[in-house]
Amino acid sequence: MKRDHADGGLDLDAKNTTVGEFLDLWLRDSLKGSVARHTYVYYEGKVRLHLKPAIGHLKLQALTSAHLQSLYRRLA
Repeated sequence: MKRDHADGGLDLDAKNTTVGEFLDLWLRDSLKGSVARHTYVYYEGKVRLHLKPAIGHLKLQALTSAHLQSLYRRLA
């Protein structure tokens, strides 16, 4: 799923990648090692407990602002 990208970013197939898969890649390939351990643990917990259960099943291509607004309302 992830391919090397010239600028170090995540290169994904948005049609087939879910939000949950993207978040896992982001945590592993972009965040881990670039922030303090406490910060990583905090973000990983937010992803695992809140984001993935709510929107992790959606394909990146299908994610809309309405999905995020609904999530924000539930978490507020």
